Amino acid sequence: MKYVIYNHRLIEREKIKIPIDDRSFRFGDGCFETVLFRNATCFYLDKHLDRLKKSLSLLSIQLDITSIADEILRLIDANKIRDGILRVIVSRGISSSGYLPVKSIPYYLIETVPNQFQTPDKVSLFVSKWRKPAAESIPVHAKYSANINSILARIEANENNCFESLQLTSDGFISECSSANIAWIKDDRLFSPSDE
Repeated sequence: MKYVIYNHRLIEREKIKIPIDDRSFRFGDGCFETVLFRNATCFYLDKHLDRLKKSLSLLSIQLDITSIADEILRLIDANKIRDGILRVIVSRGISSSGYLPVKSIPYYLIETVPNQFQTPDKVSLFVSKWRKPAAESIPVHAKYSANINSILARIEANENNCFESLQLTSDGFISECSSANIAWIKDDRLFSPSDE
């Protein structure tokens, strides 16, 4: 796609440069949301933005995102895309080289990509050895930039010729897939993992 939104500005994708001392690049110090859209309408956008607000709060990143919903529609229109995936990516910004962020100014980027994902009639799941971290290790109600266990689980599924990896909690309960939510039907009832 030709355009992205960078801190309220619609600019060409090729003009984006991420500094080497950016905390998201250096430490994974940021968060993101991925949203599916069809016919230029985002699925559950309010819920995604609520989770983004919670993620920002958990990371103590002060960023006003009140205009993001309008900016998303502007970007979808500018890129002339009807069906796709968008990502809102937030970085704490540029700061010191240590773990304690000092005087950083956060920024965000919104990008869209066409939805080239075709869901097969049947999927194969691989139960990954890479578990989701315990809530006491990393807060579980956020999508953080440093999402290495999901990346490793997705690689593991691919290496085992499976469509997706099923990730368990540290206690061995079903959590989610490496790049998707999961739900199942049993005895005519729909189940999904607890969000606790």
